Amino acid sequence: MLKNLKKRLPECGEKMEWLFKANPDFKALCTDYEEAAKTLAFWLNLSRLPARRIDRQISDCRELLQELETEIRLTLQEHHPPATTGAGEIEKEASRK
Repeated sequence: MLKNLKKRLPECGEKMEWLFKANPDFKALCTDYEEAAKTLAFWLNLSRLPARRIDRQISDCRELLQELETEIRLTLQEHHPPATTGAGEIEKEASRK
């Protein structure tokens, strides 16, 4: 589910996975980002519509992705997995919530 985000923020992969499982608001944010990334890919691959309309859709998608990425980065900075747990423990902790 975090495919595009992991490409964009590879340094945050483990933390994103933990927060995705532990925080419903963050999960919704990531889901929105992934959907926006799919929509952008659709518009980038589409060539049947007038260029101006496609350009507008692409611009809107890029703007949305930037806004979502900013919010995701802020959320990642605000939340931290428990310091005493390892990667396997992070998954257990997230599944308990």
